[in-house]
Amino acid sequence: MEKGIIEYAKDGTTEAQMESGVSDTGKWVIRDDSICVSWSKWCGEKERCVKYTKLEDGKVRYDPVSDSGDDGTAWKK
Repeated sequence: MEKGIIEYAKDGTTEAQMESGVSDTGKWVIRDDSICVSWSKWCGEKERCVKYTKLEDGKVRYDPVSDSGDDGTAWKK
């Protein structure tokens, strides 16, 4: 899985920058204890939702909700 940075702004916008140089912007909302993002280019503009769980080592695990996204581990920079 490629590494990158995703930033979520208070106004509901988001920006992502991957190590490969690809980037995208989108909009996010909280729905049913999950973060749902609609990217302007990625995922065919389809909304993808993930649920975050804080791990003991300080990292955060994210899992797709209803097969709507990828899973992995992240941490706050």
